[in-house]
Amino acid sequence: MVGAFGRPLRSEVVVALAAAALLLVVVGCEPDCRQACSHVVDDCGIDRPNYGQEDCTIQCERFLAHYDDEWQRDKARQSVRCVRTATCEELASGMPCYDEAVYVW
Repeated sequence: MVGAFGRPLRSEVVVALAAAALLLVVVGCEPDCRQACSHVVDDCGIDRPNYGQEDCTIQCERFLAHYDDEWQRDKARQSVRCVRTATCEELASGMPCYDEAVYVW
C-alpha cells in the first residue's frame, strides 16, 4: 500500500510514531509547574493565604523563565522536578530542593 508521499504506508506510520515518541520524551523532560504546585498545594496542603495553585503555577513559570544562563535554567528545572517528587514531609520540614546556585537572593 502506498502512502501520501509515494512511499510505502508503513514507513509513514513509523515516522509518525517516532515523531510522537520524540514529542513525548521532550515534553516529559520539562518540569511541569502545574504538577509541582498541585503536589505542594493540593497533596501536601502547604499553602499561604490568598495564594493557590494558579498563583503558584504562574510564579513557578516565571521562575523558570527568569534565567538567561542555560546552566542556571537547568538548575531551576531540576529544582521544580525536586519539588514535584519530594515527599510532603520533606516539603513541610523546610526546603529539600534548595540550591544556592539557583536561589541567589
